[in-house]
Amino acid sequence: MPAHLSSGLAARESATLALAAGTSVDSLVRAWETFDTASVKAALDELLGRPDPAAAVSEQVLPALVRAAVDEATCARIGARRLTGDPAGAVAQV
Repeated sequence: MPAHLSSGLAARESATLALAAGTSVDSLVRAWETFDTASVKAALDELLGRPDPAAAVSEQVLPALVRAAVDEATCARIGARRLTGDPAGAVAQV
């Protein structure tokens, strides 16, 4: 929303665009999680087709990618703890 406001849009228009962007980012994350390349491309096309694609990447796509990576790492650690019984989550080397 700050990028929209700084570009001169009214608060209502900025909020509308920001909420719509959240939907696109949510679609992008779901597509990443399911390895759905067609949906990833569609969501990225929508996000990058906006008036300020650099803002979309820096304010929406990259933070979503970081959250997805952190969530994946957290899930992997929890899964390793459950599989190995190791509270530190270390997995034995094969």
